[in-house]
Amino acid sequence: MKEEQSVHLYSKVTIQCDHKKRTLRIVRPGEVDTTENKISQNSPVGKALMNKRVEDTVSVQTLGGAVDYVIVSID
Repeated sequence: MKEEQSVHLYSKVTIQCDHKKRTLRIVRPGEVDTTENKISQNSPVGKALMNKRVEDTVSVQTLGGAVDYVIVSID
């Protein structure tokens, strides 16, 4: 049986919020590039995703309130 994968540095993660999917790459702070959907491991979303698994839900606090994301896939 294949070991379940978790989010780590350089993972490509597809998340879903309100029926909208987004694919992000978790990178070091100096490698952030929003035009390529590369987010920092230290960003609120990056921190919330680290070590989580497919189908986990993470909650990120924003100025507008908490936003929940479901992890759809990890590559």
